[in-house]
Amino acid sequence: MRLTLTDIAARLGREIPKFYRDFVDSIGLDTTASTLVSPAQICAVNLEERTEEPSGPNTFGFLLFSQDGYSWLAQDGDDSDAVYVWSHETRDISLAEMGRQDLLRTLAATSIPQLTREVIISRVLPHSQSILQPISLEELSVAAAGIPAMEFFEHLEGVNPFTQEIFHMKCPGVALQVTDGTQYRFTLSHGGLLCSDGPRPLPAEINVLADRLKAHVITGEG
Repeated sequence: MRLTLTDIAARLGREIPKFYRDFVDSIGLDTTASTLVSPAQICAVNLEERTEEPSGPNTFGFLLFSQDGYSWLAQDGDDSDAVYVWSHETRDISLAEMGRQDLLRTLAATSIPQLTREVIISRVLPHSQSILQPISLEELSVAAAGIPAMEFFEHLEGVNPFTQEIFHMKCPGVALQVTDGTQYRFTLSHGGLLCSDGPRPLPAEINVLADRLKAHVITGEG
């Protein structure tokens, strides 16, 4: 799914920085492979960060890439080649060693990581752009209703290892137990449904759910 720069601006509710418009114009809107620098991917990264942490890196500028608790971004109002790094742990921003063009060229040559054991239900291909057309909690509960052995949940239950108290964490999704006892748990994450380890072959109920959501079932090599 390739969004135009006009589409991106509409989704994000803000103008696209000139340096990124110029870079997209130089490599073309479509590339030969699904790469992280595609307009749709950059849009998805920005939307994901804004959804997960509205006061995070998006308050500083246009986010280019996010990984392992760090985000690389261009600061608003800065016309230099500088790239800044936002730490989700310390909530600090610092100057990166690489410039914008170096980062963009690196991303343009970096393929989106392939799935391994995971199973993802997503409306968008590649799955890393799921936030562009997210599956909502409300429609998931409706879609799961009536599918045999499938249960919709809003919270996961756990035990505090220090106090031994039971706690509930908001983490919506669906659980499925098939006749042989195998269990599948899909949690709503970044606009898609993620199952971290789904034994193959997948039961038909998963495809029924995906069809109701008008989405794709994407499996790793597992």
